[in-house]
Amino acid sequence: MTDPTLAQLRGLNYQMYSRAVALINDLRSVGVPAVIQPLGGLRTPSDQLKLYNSGTGVTSTTKSRHVTGMAFDLDVYGINRNSIPKSFWDIVGPYAEARYGLTWGGRWRQPYDPGHFQL
Repeated sequence: MTDPTLAQLRGLNYQMYSRAVALINDLRSVGVPAVIQPLGGLRTPSDQLKLYNSGTGVTSTTKSRHVTGMAFDLDVYGINRNSIPKSFWDIVGPYAEARYGLTWGGRWRQPYDPGHFQL
């Protein structure tokens, strides 16, 4: 499979782009195959509305920061997002907050979104 990360990074705001690249590089440097899957970066308003209306719980809003290029969703290649242990996110999330000034969706109660990072 081709890594979708580069295509997803292209639409991000420059400040978000540089932070996303740095975080992904940090994770890859320690052997974590971090990726941004399709629709995990910039989304069109139409994409966001489809996800919102899908009923899958992927998003709880039509006004996501993904639409402005100010958010990305991190995944680990080869692992279903729902199978990634909470302990992984409990390390990565606070690290991304402290090192890169990102807001981490793992601190949210509704929706709890540990793979989501935004400015």
